[in-house]
Amino acid sequence: MRIRDGHLVSEHADGAAGSSNRIRTSLLGYLALTKPRVIELLLVTTIPAMLLANRGTVDPLLILNTLVGGLLAAAGANTLNCVADADIDKLMKRT
Repeated sequence: MRIRDGHLVSEHADGAAGSSNRIRTSLLGYLALTKPRVIELLLVTTIPAMLLANRGTVDPLLILNTLVGGLLAAAGANTLNCVADADIDKLMKRT
């Protein structure tokens, strides 16, 4: 085993395995930009609020559409925030 490009790689790893590992790492990095833990809290509180506002009955398709739309909007906003604050984050000691 050895480290290549910041990843632990087997000596016998072929090029395809290394390539798929880089793709996976890139995708996980992009996912981290969306801050899924923040989105989870937002979406968990959405369903009870919808049920309360409509006195207990809400069309499941409306709930699904609201959750998907909220997920995409929050993920996009979190990603743009990371990009906008990248220069500030470089100067902070905690990041």
